[in-house]
Amino acid sequence: MSSNSELTSPIGKSGPQVGRREGVLEVRRKLIVFFSAVDLETGRGTENYLTQLILRGDANGFSVILVQPYGNAKITHRSVAGEANILRFTSWDASFAFMRESPFLQLPYELAIRPFLLWFRRHTDLRGLLSTLRDLRPTAVYLGFNEYLPLVSGLPSPIILSAHNLPSKSPLTTRILLKLWCQGLYYRSAGAFHLLPKYAEVADDAPVPTIILPGGANLGWHRDKTSSDPKVRVLYVGHLSREKGVPELLRICSRLPADKFHITIVGKGPMSASIIGWCKTRKNVTYLGFVPEELLASLYSNSDVFVYPSVQDTFGLVVSQALSSGLHVLTSTSLKGSFDEFEKEGFLSYLHPDALDRWLVQLDWVSDHLRDIRNASPRVRSLAAAYFDWDHIANEFYHWVADIAPMTRPGTVTSEG
Repeated sequence: MSSNSELTSPIGKSGPQVGRREGVLEVRRKLIVFFSAVDLETGRGTENYLTQLILRGDANGFSVILVQPYGNAKITHRSVAGEANILRFTSWDASFAFMRESPFLQLPYELAIRPFLLWFRRHTDLRGLLSTLRDLRPTAVYLGFNEYLPLVSGLPSPIILSAHNLPSKSPLTTRILLKLWCQGLYYRSAGAFHLLPKYAEVADDAPVPTIILPGGANLGWHRDKTSSDPKVRVLYVGHLSREKGVPELLRICSRLPADKFHITIVGKGPMSASIIGWCKTRKNVTYLGFVPEELLASLYSNSDVFVYPSVQDTFGLVVSQALSSGLHVLTSTSLKGSFDEFEKEGFLSYLHPDALDRWLVQLDWVSDHLRDIRNASPRVRSLAAAYFDWDHIANEFYHWVADIAPMTRPGTVTSEG
């Protein structure tokens, strides 16, 4: 294969137009395929993580194919659109969203989604895409949504699974499922695993190569805390849902006195209407909904403490961003293991989402030590810079992919160049 060959897509050449190719890809010696479950613009953790890796593929010598079997042609992330060496397959009208509320989640995913996978195969030109990928022989295929595994397990390339979405809100159940998963009981065709730091304890059980990488942050979103405002500026950023602890957040903020605290809530979600109604009765609460990046950076920079009582979370990228902006953080035990170095330094506390009194005690402590909290901001940012640099994370990831490719099943993969 020529290193400058143009990739032409067979998708949509027969039957209904169910897929679309956007752009031209300069195929290099190393090629990685990312499967994303939903719109990269959703702002959720998995999609943000994939976007950051995708945008840094070129700098690490990888061409990228992004496959999004969901939604419509408007799903390409604004940062990815127009980037060189990224080819996009989009516009497939197929969704796994029904699984999130399905009673079948009590079963292993492979069994729960099998009927839908059969439907998916009949109604999309999956054969055309897989034929293209077999010809290209990617260095690796990364699944941002592990349930796609039965669709791609026949490819002659290592399949990288990720600990992004496990079907349980209970930390204990999640760890049990992850342990079984890493031992190959659910996903026997996996070639490698990408795990988050909070799952590091099960890495030794994985039968295939494993990498442990945290989420990153924008390290430029900060300025020195010089405010003389005696009020504690509390910030919440996230998807406004029960999973992200919004009911718990409202209970906490309802108990914060207006003369000592001002709360800013940023985000959208199924509980947006509840937030709007609740804010009308509070003089010390500002709800901003979705905000542009410039304003979001300013909000992080001008806040003192980040409150994030999520019930179910994976990356906690908003926590990474808060720490990188120099904020003191109160977050839930659902992220235990993700930010332990910051807990040791006294920059972060893990609290159970339902332990209302403990959240209030911690926030009172922040109010009593507000000057110390603001003075510690540069040290928080310095520690965060050592952990949450997206360039470093992506560099580690792509070096790992290149190193493990010859070692992973279903067989040694050699790229043509």
